[in-house]
Amino acid sequence: MNDVARSVAKWAKIEPGRLAVVDEAAAITYGELDERANRWVAWLVRCGAAPGDGVLLLLPNRFEWIELLVAVNRANVLPYVLSTQLASIEVARIATETNAKVVITARSLNVGDQIGDLVANMPLAQLFVEDFADAARSIEPVKLKLTDTSSKMIVLFTSGTTGKPKGVIVPQSVFDLSLCDTDHIRNPQTHLLCRPLFFRAHLAAACSAIQEGNTVALSRHPSAGHWSALIERLNISLISLGPGDLLIWLQELEREGSGFPISLTQILTTGAPLTPMIRARLKPLIQGVRATDFYGTSEAGGIAMIDDSEWESKQGSCGKPMFFAKVTILDEQDRPLEAGLRGEICVGTHHLFTEYYRDPESTSAACAGEYRRTGDIGYFDEEGYLYVTGRKHDVIHCGGYCLHPQEVESVLRESDEVEEAVVVGRDGFAGSQEPIAFVLLRDRYRQDENATAGTKQALLTLCESRLAAYKVPADMIFVAELPRNAAGKADSRELLRRLSQEQGALTPKGGCS
Repeated sequence: MNDVARSVAKWAKIEPGRLAVVDEAAAITYGELDERANRWVAWLVRCGAAPGDGVLLLLPNRFEWIELLVAVNRANVLPYVLSTQLASIEVARIATETNAKVVITARSLNVGDQIGDLVANMPLAQLFVEDFADAARSIEPVKLKLTDTSSKMIVLFTSGTTGKPKGVIVPQSVFDLSLCDTDHIRNPQTHLLCRPLFFRAHLAAACSAIQEGNTVALSRHPSAGHWSALIERLNISLISLGPGDLLIWLQELEREGSGFPISLTQILTTGAPLTPMIRARLKPLIQGVRATDFYGTSEAGGIAMIDDSEWESKQGSCGKPMFFAKVTILDEQDRPLEAGLRGEICVGTHHLFTEYYRDPESTSAACAGEYRRTGDIGYFDEEGYLYVTGRKHDVIHCGGYCLHPQEVESVLRESDEVEEAVVVGRDGFAGSQEPIAFVLLRDRYRQDENATAGTKQALLTLCESRLAAYKVPADMIFVAELPRNAAGKADSRELLRRLSQEQGALTPKGGCS
């Protein structure tokens, strides 16, 4: 991230009044960003953070995030980036394991006092971004000499919805782009980032925008209304968001009968590939707007991409691998598979993570020679387009058979009545499971009870016509909304919890034995 810090200093000198960061509450120029980052450095030093020490960043999206991104690089400390979805006890555990010297958070998260109580016996200073303005008045900016970025690391603790959070150690250098001046850089654009910056894809997007001298707009609120308002107020041309966010936005636009703001020229989605249903609904609304669907992971960064011009001819594909990514499909014995055969998607790039934090067993398991395993199952077609069909460990064991939920979900989403579908496994007899579908219907199909019963039967009939008997949902539960994790994805773990609570009310139709 040295290039990020240098770019801030460069633009602060060349054009200090250029807008660098904006959110719903504040707007910061490059001149202000440069000075405030140096004051953050001084505050870190005052709190005892020396070069090499760990600093925990537990923050929602707000303008101070970008200041701290520059500050931790200049202070030569080791940043541990935490998901705001982590419980206080998980944050305390990470603080203890890393022996961090400082945790920087926001009072709005309401975790500060809890963390303090849990780590009372260790010298962990707590800084709140809301206190920075008062503290900065008594702090002189400190400029430290940047060290070689090749030795710097950043640790991303972004999971936790499927178990114990893992720290993904990534070289800071993967966020540096080494750009040259162009007309585009001299005429800045504003990039709106909707997903939290503790995700690698969005952190990388912020770094890219800053290195280009563009403006980063951060949304504090996961609301389509706030996004539209920001875009119109700031004349934003590019928005980056997750598939779940885009679906929420589409729903609102369809209810209002409106389109995207006229300044918008590019939509980027990251994380999981867009479903064919979302692509089909998006297509009529993006005249004059380029939509690009990125697929990647925290461990590997960007892997593949596809834009809207290819959606129709390559239904369900996440595109061809990016120019810097070498992607292969391996079987369970790590042998390369031919086109059309499904196996684990494995990636080799210069942007790979180095290891999992203090977890050599998981690190070793993720390695396949020069490649890293993604945990995703997929295949290539004859033209080299990649398809993701499920998660390696997201399997329902049904009567001696294994099924990937995404296969069933894809069939359900073919129906015009279905907004979204999530399939989970309910425990049955003798260790067997049966697939249960949670289905969110589109607004106009959420009718009376009799109509819903007819829809349920029609969807089961659709599954029976397309799937083997053991893959057909044993039951179908219609929901008013789906719980989501920090990535905007449907939270299967929460659905499983609800399923266990409601199990007595469900009537299985048979299915697995």
